[in-house]
Amino acid sequence: MAILELIAVVCGLFGAYATASVKRKDRQIGFVVFTIGAIASVPLYFYKDLYGLLLLSGAYLALDIRGIITNRKK
Repeated sequence: MAILELIAVVCGLFGAYATASVKRKDRQIGFVVFTIGAIASVPLYFYKDLYGLLLLSGAYLALDIRGIITNRKK
């Protein structure tokens, strides 16, 4: 489980850095990395019975997918 926590934290930090970029492609990569971190956190929240955070992670997944779609290359 510790590796999943590490993945979630690293993806969160890099995703936050990348989504602040002025380049559209970098922002899209940031949202993809955020999505990977959110997916990694789902088993953690389920295993530790943190259902509120599990629902919040689902909401973040929806926002990440919206960000990926919005920042597609035109």
